[in-house]
Amino acid sequence: MADKAILFDATRCTGCRGCQVACKQWNELPAEKTTFFGGPGYQNPADVSFNTFTVLEFHRDGANDRDSDGNWHFLKFQCMHCTHASCVYNCNYLWGSTPEGAACTRDPESGMVWIDQTKCRGCAVCTHGDGTLHPCPFGVPRQNYPDQPPKTRKCIGCINRINSPYNLEPACVKSCNTDALVFGDRSTIVSLAQSRLAAALPKWPEANVYGDTGPYGGLHIISVLGKDPAFYRLPPKDADWSENWAQAPARSAPVQYAGLGDVLAGLIKATREA
Repeated sequence: MADKAILFDATRCTGCRGCQVACKQWNELPAEKTTFFGGPGYQNPADVSFNTFTVLEFHRDGANDRDSDGNWHFLKFQCMHCTHASCVYNCNYLWGSTPEGAACTRDPESGMVWIDQTKCRGCAVCTHGDGTLHPCPFGVPRQNYPDQPPKTRKCIGCINRINSPYNLEPACVKSCNTDALVFGDRSTIVSLAQSRLAAALPKWPEANVYGDTGPYGGLHIISVLGKDPAFYRLPPKDADWSENWAQAPARSAPVQYAGLGDVLAGLIKATREA
């Protein structure tokens, strides 16, 4: 199977949030307490979490919900499924030599990155790194602290759908009725993104493709954005984040209660470096 990818086309997204609902339903994720204006603007909930794998973000143009051309600016935010993901490297560095092995892995069939919950210790090294190991530049994997035992979760790319005998699309893609979300071979999705970009430019003069290239060998969530990535609080597309990780993450996950997983990670790392 060739590497797969999901296209998110912000120029076609209506902000209906059907993708959020479908993700919750398929993954049997509990609801979260939120408000209509969870923020910013109509966005709710406010961020991804242990129980919310994808969020349709509303990005305001200054004090206005729309830009001067009348366009809304949405971003489907989730794990971006990096080709060479720091979370996979970090987890393997700390836990790969243990009897249970690493929990965070890249699916060889699709290229999607997922966390095996039967192996996860909730150490959060996938999210925050540790000063020497690079953090997730998108701050995505989230922990269940202070609940115990500690665990970390994120979008798994619906590998239990796309690798099934039925070859199902990811749940979020299946729910989208404007083709703002499309699933397919990564090479096909990159080509489609370029075609969508060409069609969008007359109305969206700042539109660009994000994730087709860049650090980590590119992403498996390819986005057609209406504005520069910084507008959506995304790291620069082609910056070499490995050169300056202090400035790399434009987003950061909240630093949560240090649980048993953090203690175990520290002990394992100290043993490896002794």
